[in-house]
Amino acid sequence: MVQDPPYNSYKNRTNIIVITNANFPFGGSSANYIRLLAIGLKKNANKVKVLLPSGHSYGCDVEQNIKRKGVIDGVNYKSTLFLNHPKKIFGKIINALFSNLFLIFNLVYFRIFYKYKIVIKYDTFFLRDISILAVTKILNARLISIIPDFFEKSPRSILSFNFFNWFSFHLGLKYVTKYSDKIIVFSYFLREYFNYSLKYLKPILVVPNLTDPANFRSSESQIFCKDIIRIGFLGSPTKKDGIIDLIDSFKIVNEKFKNTHLVCIGDLPNGTSVVPTLKEYADKNNISDNITFTGLVSFTKIPGLLKECDLCVLARPDGKVADAGFPSKLGEYFACKKPVVITEVGGIKNYFKHKHNAILVEPGNPESIASGMKYLISNPEKAKKIGEEGFNWMISNLEYTKVTTKIFGFINS
Repeated sequence: MVQDPPYNSYKNRTNIIVITNANFPFGGSSANYIRLLAIGLKKNANKVKVLLPSGHSYGCDVEQNIKRKGVIDGVNYKSTLFLNHPKKIFGKIINALFSNLFLIFNLVYFRIFYKYKIVIKYDTFFLRDISILAVTKILNARLISIIPDFFEKSPRSILSFNFFNWFSFHLGLKYVTKYSDKIIVFSYFLREYFNYSLKYLKPILVVPNLTDPANFRSSESQIFCKDIIRIGFLGSPTKKDGIIDLIDSFKIVNEKFKNTHLVCIGDLPNGTSVVPTLKEYADKNNISDNITFTGLVSFTKIPGLLKECDLCVLARPDGKVADAGFPSKLGEYFACKKPVVITEVGGIKNYFKHKHNAILVEPGNPESIASGMKYLISNPEKAKKIGEEGFNWMISNLEYTKVTTKIFGFINS
């Protein structure tokens, strides 16, 4: 009989609190990661509880299951102040003033009465994190920080929201995250940043991301056998994910393959939609009839939309943001067994081999991105094989039950 690893034994199990500003349990890539992390850790730990200090901001019109507290697959979650993130200025001020106080109260309560020994914080927000650090040090709990990405300094005014995010992020890294007991990052770039720039000498675990393939199981039907060849994109359609490069490269593909159609799934989770601007750009390039922008869609609808696609593309431009992260959408593409065209940025070249488990193309180069898509369309059998190899890579490296067992062993050792 196969036995569990030593850290799965009852005496080594523990209670864990996860703190996130993401729209848990559904609403964007961060929420999906935290959900899979918490459920996976629950299989190893006695109890896992998720605390939400900021309030939900993904949009009630998209996700209908927003609750102040609830349980998902054995994981309890709770909003510590507002259910939804305030939109009016008075509510924002109240949230800024009192969210940390409510968070501190909950941390102290659960540490004393329910013996939660490990606190995991996701991402870095200085004002929130300084409270978490103080509580964990005073009450002798272990603090684990998860850093999924990196903020570059905005060229805009110091009064801009992007500048505030950059300032909060780097202040949090230097004065809070640096004092964590252990750190989990999405890339080797971030591990080197902590080791060399911040002189962090404690353990760091690199895990790219998490995927639940059960949510994306696809039929084994032959790709490219339909009248329309659908090219899929999932995520926030912004410059960070190379949306303009994708549209420009699709125009090149569509000139040769008239039956191609680009499906862009997603929008900005907060604030003004970028879809009208993108539609206008597509119209200027005379390809608006061949592109569908879905806008924000519920998490439950994403698998069906991806399964309708024949291939998927991620056209991220080069830069520190791409170096630091590993996009969750890649795991979801692979889970559908779709062949994927990826720009060769960050750690991508360390994980994938060209024309084996992905098509690697040059970032910021629509001609190169288009050539990757045209290769897959022109070689359907090879495309199918690449999709299968990508699926196998995902199972080995991103499947959440395997990865979270590894994470639990790391944080509980």
